[in-house]
Amino acid sequence: MIRSSRAGLSQSDVIIPVGGKVRWEIVQSAQEDSASLLADAVDPLIRLVSSPDGWDSGRLYPGQSYTRTFDQAGVYTYNDSAGHTATLRVSNIKYIYLPIVKR
Repeated sequence: MIRSSRAGLSQSDVIIPVGGKVRWEIVQSAQEDSASLLADAVDPLIRLVSSPDGWDSGRLYPGQSYTRTFDQAGVYTYNDSAGHTATLRVSNIKYIYLPIVKR
């Protein structure tokens, strides 16, 4: 799962196998709430768009999510409406080793 907010994306470079799914969850930072964002004329929505592939999550508000399955190998670059860019690499490899993250 990749978390997306006005502050940025939780992961900017992700590798998945062909046929893998990615889920983006829209979150707000502790300092933000929809009322304060709207008062500052900041739209709280996040929209994920890939170019040139053309997939588009549509308008997503905090608490909503978007899931996409990637059936073709390749490198997909996408951005969000807050101006952050990330890369998703879809590979034919059978195993992916992920780092351990402590919370």
